[in-house]
Amino acid sequence: MKSMQKYLILVILAAVLLALQSGFAYSQSNEEPDKDKVQKELDKTQQILEWAQEIVMESSSLKGRLMLEQAESLQDQALENFSSSLRSTLKLTLEARQLAYQAIALARQEMKTEVRIQRILEETNDHMAKVRDEIIEHNIKADRIIKLLDDARNLMEKSKLESQQHRYQLSLKLAESARNRTLQAEQFVRRIKTLKGTVERRLALMEKLYERAVDRIREQDNEQTRNQLLLVEQQMVNAKQLLADNRYRASKISLDNCEKTFRNMIRQISTQSPNNLEAMIEETYRLLARAEEMPFTADETARVKQRGYLDEAKRLLTRAGDELAENRNEETLRLINEARTLLHLAVSEEKLEMTRERVKIEIQKAEAMRYEVRSAVEACDAPGIQTLLDRADSRIGKARELLEAGELPNAEAEARIARNLYQRIREICGTS
Repeated sequence: MKSMQKYLILVILAAVLLALQSGFAYSQSNEEPDKDKVQKELDKTQQILEWAQEIVMESSSLKGRLMLEQAESLQDQALENFSSSLRSTLKLTLEARQLAYQAIALARQEMKTEVRIQRILEETNDHMAKVRDEIIEHNIKADRIIKLLDDARNLMEKSKLESQQHRYQLSLKLAESARNRTLQAEQFVRRIKTLKGTVERRLALMEKLYERAVDRIREQDNEQTRNQLLLVEQQMVNAKQLLADNRYRASKISLDNCEKTFRNMIRQISTQSPNNLEAMIEETYRLLARAEEMPFTADETARVKQRGYLDEAKRLLTRAGDELAENRNEETLRLINEARTLLHLAVSEEKLEMTRERVKIEIQKAEAMRYEVRSAVEACDAPGIQTLLDRADSRIGKARELLEAGELPNAEAEARIARNLYQRIREICGTS
């Protein structure tokens, strides 16, 4: 029972007690009640019964009507006993009055519940219509959504049936369950719509970037790069098929792999020219990744500023990719430069806080990468890998020595060089 309903019942019960106080005084007294005063009590009860009749009959409360009938029956008995026993008359009319008050409280409570049920069912209908419109508009298909809507529809029908049978509390629970399932379906549609839109946009961008890269890659006598180009094409086809099959999350994962392959391919294209915008975007993404791996400063204000720089840089890089796909090279270059400026600012903020603990964390990250890379190297036969691995291991040892000597900036630099070397190994061996 809700707090407002409890409050209403308590108020009415308090009124009952106050109204009956004088009558109970009569009934508890050993003296015979005064005839005129008993008549007044009868008249007062009759007024309350008439009031209760209006309220109860306006509602559809079956329990309230039954209780009112009991009250009227007691009042009739009281009137019959008026000439023979004033004490019995008083007792019966007070009991009748108490039942009338209870009938009023019950009818009002059920009326409020009924109105609430109706409101919830109407809201649920509105949400269901919205979900159906979204599904049609965005051509979304998901068994889970259909199941939730079917469950909600069945619960609504059961709620209406229980309400017709005057079982309002059960009807209310069913209506609330129907609403909850509809809201879950609405939330699920919203997530799928966002996911589907993201995949579609990224696929379109990837296709444009792929078309730009095709001619340049085919001009090069590099079989590994051409193989990667073929792999990118296959992964795009796979992502499209998964999207067509309404497997949105699987399509996103396939597209993530496609983008990773594409970036590895771009790294292997000659990047000697400063105007190679694809390479510039890729390099800026690497700078962003490194900046995000850095431990933020302990100062809250500076940390918020750093996060803001990184988020804005990420947004600018996304725009740069869009502009590049549309062959707007000048705008692409401007966005890349702005993103790099923000990344330098973020790194500058981060460098304000140089502590021994932070450098220690950087070294631990490098060591973690070493263990990851060593397992990959065993299955990699690319030339020069062992040399790179030895150089990276040596850098970690140097970082440890510098940390012990208190040369924190140099120790941190050595740890980052080691991580860069490990990353290069991962790229060559195809594990990045």
